[in-house]
Amino acid sequence: PHSDYLYGLAAMLRQQGVGITGTEPSGTPAATIRAMRELYEADPTDPTNSIALVRAYASTGMTNRAMEVLDAIIANPDSGQLQITAAAELVAKIFFDIPKLERALVRLTEVAPDSPEAYYDLAAIRMVSGAIEGSMEALGAALTLSDARLQSDPEARDIRDDLMTDVRFDPIRSMTLFRETVGGAVAQEE
Repeated sequence: PHSDYLYGLAAMLRQQGVGITGTEPSGTPAATIRAMRELYEADPTDPTNSIALVRAYASTGMTNRAMEVLDAIIANPDSGQLQITAAAELVAKIFFDIPKLERALVRLTEVAPDSPEAYYDLAAIRMVSGAIEGSMEALGAALTLSDARLQSDPEARDIRDDLMTDVRFDPIRSMTLFRETVGGAVAQEE
C-alpha cells in the first residue's frame, strides 16, 4: 500500500545513512518498516524511531505489531518520559484501549513523578473507566504538584483551571470525595 508517511521515513533513514535492505525495492513501505524494526531492535529506547515504527505499523494495518511495540515501550524500564508520553498519545488516538492507556499513564507518573499533567491524565482516564477512588488519588497528586509548581512559578499552568471545564469529571463534581480532593472552590463554582 502507498503511504506518504513511510516514503518520507525511508528518505529520512537514507539521509541518516541507514541502509534499507530486503527483497522489496528500497524506499517501499515494507523495506522502510524492516529498516525501522532493525533500528528498534538495536535501540528500543530511541523515542523517535520506536514511535515512528508504531505509526508505520498502524498506517499499514499491522495493528498487532504496533501494539506489541507499544507494550514493549511502556514496559521497558529504560523508556523515558518522551517515549512514554508519545506511546500514551498513540494508545489514546489510534487504539483507544483504556486499560493499556491507564498502564501507560501509570508508567508516565513513574518516569515523570513531578509532572502534574501526568497525574491529571491518569485521573481523567481512571474517571472514564469508572475507577473513582483511583481517579481521586491521582487527581489529588496532580493538584498537589500543580500547587507546588505555582508557588515557584506563578505563570505556570494551573491544573485547577483545566479541572473546572473538564467534562470527564462532571458526573462526580457534587460528590463529597471530589470536593474533598479538590477543595470546595472548584466543585462549588459549578
